[in-house]
Amino acid sequence: MKTRLLMTASAGFLATLGIGMAFLPQELLAHLGAPPAGEPVLIVQLLGALCLGLACLDWMNRGAHIGGIYGRPVSMANFFSYSVGATALVKAAI
Repeated sequence: MKTRLLMTASAGFLATLGIGMAFLPQELLAHLGAPPAGEPVLIVQLLGALCLGLACLDWMNRGAHIGGIYGRPVSMANFFSYSVGATALVKAAI
């Protein structure tokens, strides 16, 4: 798969999640059945900021090759964010 396509898709996915979590935390929490007030709102907004930051990183690095001395930090950041998220989802499903 082409690096540019992969990084653009990752940036789009993370930006969509980040915008939703940063600007609509009460609505997302209400949809999930959690109380839409207090600390959960702050946690969701912070998670949205993290997703937006990683989306910016992917967007800015979409033209570079994954790997090598300069691409390794970006590829490791993406690997760990997606793998830890997938592990948490699998753990919640079990």
